[in-house]
Amino acid sequence: MNFIFQHFVILQIIIPFTGAICAILCCNRRLAYYLSLLSALAVFSLSIITYSPDQVEIVKYNLGGWDSEIGVEYQITNFKQVIIFCFNFSLLFFLLFTRHLIQKLLLNSLKENHH
Repeated sequence: MNFIFQHFVILQIIIPFTGAICAILCCNRRLAYYLSLLSALAVFSLSIITYSPDQVEIVKYNLGGWDSEIGVEYQITNFKQVIIFCFNFSLLFFLLFTRHLIQKLLLNSLKENHH
């Protein structure tokens, strides 16, 4: 297995968490939206790159470099990668095409509850 490909698998987990933390800390709605959109686009791209229909082996990633007996092991199969791809597609679709709906329903109601 390619060394870089192995890290693409775990980046599908790290990028959304990092994007969410940065979006919360920036305190600017527009910047938070674009950070969320950028992280969703990056994760969707990674899910396209890492998906291979002829993959039969299980990709394992040991978090922290420890074995699974004492550490956390992230395993990905072809079926799980399809689920990740569908989830990332729906996230990107939601962020791209429902921006005004998010603004109208969620953010305005949060603003009203704070006053």
